[in-house]
Amino acid sequence: MKRVAIVQARLNSARFPNKVLADIAGQPMLERVLRRVRFASRLSQTILATANPELAVMAQEWGFPTLVGHPTDVLDRYVKAATAFKADVVIRITGDCPLIDPYVIDQCIDALEEHDYAATVIDRLFVQGLDVEVFPVDVLHRVHRLATSEAHREHVTLFIRDNLPLFDTAEVRAVRGDSALNVSVDTPEDLERVRFIYRECPDNLEHRKWLEAAYGYTSEPVAIAATA
Repeated sequence: MKRVAIVQARLNSARFPNKVLADIAGQPMLERVLRRVRFASRLSQTILATANPELAVMAQEWGFPTLVGHPTDVLDRYVKAATAFKADVVIRITGDCPLIDPYVIDQCIDALEEHDYAATVIDRLFVQGLDVEVFPVDVLHRVHRLATSEAHREHVTLFIRDNLPLFDTAEVRAVRGDSALNVSVDTPEDLERVRFIYRECPDNLEHRKWLEAAYGYTSEPVAIAATA
């Protein structure tokens, strides 16, 4: 079974243009994301799916396969990437999560089992910025057929989360609930927060390490719960 992490990224973010190229401890944010994702032991491959050829060139120089697709129909871009790289299971990651945790990726892959969808984002009971979504490729094709609105085409899995009764889902979440913390990068202020964490905790691959080093905050183990 081939499990492919598809990292989506673009340059024309409305709130923070070119953020994926912002420097974090000597590397562009997007390179940080791709390299962290690749540490997940349950993955077969990590690729970049983008609308920007210049990002594709950079990712290839870093050693990652790429696909250049539609600028706004990101769902279609995912389908084309999954097909091109012969994925059986797709792991969706966004390029604005430079503290993505490969161990959480592995937990979501293990949680999928016979479900249609396993994720950390269903009820938002996990640190924001550790967003992982996992689904079989046939579910991706099903969503591609059913999703018609602009929002559902742009936001790859929004159709699933808007129609949870149609899917057998499992949520990976912190036992206590850590959703008040946000380490995704949507603004320059978010970027400075992430840079602070990289300074305070260079050994930050696992989120529990930087939570404790940067915030004095001890995360509890994750739990997996069927939600539909």
